[in-house]
Amino acid sequence: MTHPPAMLISMTGHGEARRHENGVMLAVEVRSVNHRHLKLTVRGPDWVQAREAEVERVARRFVKRGSVNVNIDIRFDRDLAPGRINVDVLDAYVEQLGTRVERLGHGRLDPSLIAALLTLPGVTTTEAGDSVDHSAIWPQVEAILDEAMNNLMTMRRSEGMAMRREFVLGRERLIAEVRAISERAPRIVESHAERLTQKVQQALAHAGLDPHHSRGDVVREVALLSEKLDIAEELVRLNCHFDQFLALLDEPDCPGRKLDFLLQEMLRETNTIGSKSADVEVARRVVNIKSILEQVRELVQNVE
Repeated sequence: MTHPPAMLISMTGHGEARRHENGVMLAVEVRSVNHRHLKLTVRGPDWVQAREAEVERVARRFVKRGSVNVNIDIRFDRDLAPGRINVDVLDAYVEQLGTRVERLGHGRLDPSLIAALLTLPGVTTTEAGDSVDHSAIWPQVEAILDEAMNNLMTMRRSEGMAMRREFVLGRERLIAEVRAISERAPRIVESHAERLTQKVQQALAHAGLDPHHSRGDVVREVALLSEKLDIAEELVRLNCHFDQFLALLDEPDCPGRKLDFLLQEMLRETNTIGSKSADVEVARRVVNIKSILEQVRELVQNVE
């Protein structure tokens, strides 16, 4: 079963599911963290890892991006029965090691070494290991995997809702900083124009020239300065980006990559504002905006 569309989904989460039926105990644990693409790692018995493509097919019904670790544990009731020792295999190991020990002049095999031989491949077997039809129990594995993935998505959607609240708060803080800059912007131009006019008039008076004769030049310089210091376009674009950011959060399937790109555009406009307006108050606001953008960007890295 696929998850329903969600406004915002985190790439971080954890889900697990367990079931014991028909003599088989199944336990699946799924963990995910952020990643640019979908990266799946499957851990479990060899025959399960051989079905990694089928595990991925199930996972892709739920997740689009993230590093997903799937741990599948399968145990059979009959595995609890006493194991059988394959005497022929054990004798072959003992003979080979005994010959080697004699050549080295160590005498007899140590009892602890013989005990260790029991753990070697093929020495011990169980009835269950001889008779299990893995294809027959795969539907059980797939069902419990589906349940674990559902639980994972429940947590990821919950994390996404928490992140959305943080994004909205961050956006409100950004809007407040930009509003303060917008209110300050007209005064910046006036202040620079006044200082420029005053300096020109002082220079002309010092040179013994009539300031009124150069009034047209002063007006042109002030106009050029005003154009250079004008940040109205950047402020308009920033506010448009804020609206677009909120719209992306409300999309049925919010893409983290779009949010990341939009934040880069916000940072570019902010840097332009900082370079254009040589004003202490605006510079302080620009630093605040860049700090908030960085905090938001760290969260965006975890959006699917």
